[in-house]
Amino acid sequence: GLVIVMYGGAVSWTCRKQASVALSTMEAEAVSMRVGFCEVIGVKWDMEVFDPQLGDKTWPLFEDNQSLIAVVEKVDGGKYEARKHIAVRVMWLREVVATGMISVKYIGTEDQVADVMTKALPEKEFVKHRASMMNIGPIDERVS
Repeated sequence: GLVIVMYGGAVSWTCRKQASVALSTMEAEAVSMRVGFCEVIGVKWDMEVFDPQLGDKTWPLFEDNQSLIAVVEKVDGGKYEARKHIAVRVMWLREVVATGMISVKYIGTEDQVADVMTKALPEKEFVKHRASMMNIGPIDERVS
């Protein structure tokens, strides 16, 4: 799942089952990151119509898998034997990051908004993520 948030509210979101089997969690995350990169690039290009300077800015993509972040950001990130089966997928992600179009930033799992669409969450976390997607405060903080 992915959620693109701009100015505090979700402008694009999707959740779908992966079509291929992954051999590791990192590979599954790499597949999802590729989909996320494509969506972010598309939204970025669409938004350039309104503000051409958006093309010059690096947009962050938040990821909660630190192994994947290390592999995408550094050529020597992680053990080769543990990731050689996903080399092609990771190479494209590295190329996009190298252009400066997108940066990959770590976000803790408890703050990963897209989890609201992909995991069974306790009510408190579900309400928190749903509220952040809709640019509203948590239910218990709103005035009745």
